[in-house]
Amino acid sequence: MEKQIRILFLDNKIVCTGLLTSKKFFDHIAELGFGVELLFEEDLVPDFQHSCEFPNSSEYSRHVGDSAREAHIVVVGNNLLAGIKKLELLGKGVEEKTIVTWNGFVPSSERLKYSKKGCSMFCLREEMATKILELAANSN
Repeated sequence: MEKQIRILFLDNKIVCTGLLTSKKFFDHIAELGFGVELLFEEDLVPDFQHSCEFPNSSEYSRHVGDSAREAHIVVVGNNLLAGIKKLELLGKGVEEKTIVTWNGFVPSSERLKYSKKGCSMFCLREEMATKILELAANSN
């Protein structure tokens, strides 16, 4: 029986699914013996709009919080530090399973803010699929 891995993305759905598909993520994760359930914040929060602006905090906490706690992996897009605000709303307990992603150069000052919140996994968005596969392989 294959194991299910639940991944919550606090980032743009089109970008994330495009990157996963281009890296043949779904083929590789199946080879590891996993089925995948992908969750996206925009599907969980009514009328959610992606931007570097912060979403309505009570709506966001209510709709995304439980999913974050139940997910095996949480992927957060930095998006000009909007990601740190999202993590704060989710509460304690998700940091150790969170991967923080950036489009390009990772400013050390921004990375430090996530580290202070308990996050230790960082990568560029184009490396996201590989990072998730590493975590899945290590959980076997």
